[in-house]
Amino acid sequence: MDQSLRYHGLTDAFVTVQTADTGPGKPHPDMMLRALAEAGVEAGNAAMIGDSVHDVQMAAAAGVPSIGVTWGFTPVPELRAEGAMAIIDDLSKLNGVLAKLWHTGGGV
Repeated sequence: MDQSLRYHGLTDAFVTVQTADTGPGKPHPDMMLRALAEAGVEAGNAAMIGDSVHDVQMAAAAGVPSIGVTWGFTPVPELRAEGAMAIIDDLSKLNGVLAKLWHTGGGV
């Protein structure tokens, strides 16, 4: 992961990077909880953006709302069934969904 971020010049774009190499994998909440702690962010002020049911399950286990994306491998109905608070099909929609999520306190 670090090598890929360096190659693309993205290392400064992230406060923290979590992988299953340093602890339990998804859907265990450990990676999300470590990311929150390292970033100094409370669960209610964060969101998990992911393309798998494991992303949504991890977020739920950590008390973090999740946003599903349609450009992964998981069908939208499965993301919704796992509890994704919103589904986006274009990255340009993310800021609006996040603003609504945090403004309303959890519902999108």
